[in-house]
Amino acid sequence: GAVVADGRFTFEVDGRDAAGNRTVARRQVLVDRTIRSVTWSDSSFDPRAGQTSRASVVLRRAAVITVAIYRGTTLVKRVWTGTSVNAGTYSRTWDGRTATGAYATPGTYRILVHATSWVGTTWYSRTVVIEPH
Repeated sequence: GAVVADGRFTFEVDGRDAAGNRTVARRQVLVDRTIRSVTWSDSSFDPRAGQTSRASVVLRRAAVITVAIYRGTTLVKRVWTGTSVNAGTYSRTWDGRTATGAYATPGTYRILVHATSWVGTTWYSRTVVIEPH
């Protein structure tokens, strides 16, 4: 069925194997839409030319959020760790520097947002590209 709001939904699969034996499986699925959106102000930027990009996170309800920037599976910089926030928009400008202050190398990076609310825990990711100088 269609999902229009947060909640628990039960999905049912009914099938038969090659021998004709019937199996019915029911699973409850939690749909959490605490994170409304995650966006970058620019799809790419060149930090060595003084450019920045602003990441914005929009939450539908209060949550504890953890936000970090990664290149692949490598953590580049933490933005927020276990921060309690209300519903609303939260933004942070990234100057393209790592946690140590060095310029991040050209390539694709992603911001990863985890939000835990009364509904559950969900995550969302969005990419940005650092251009070569």
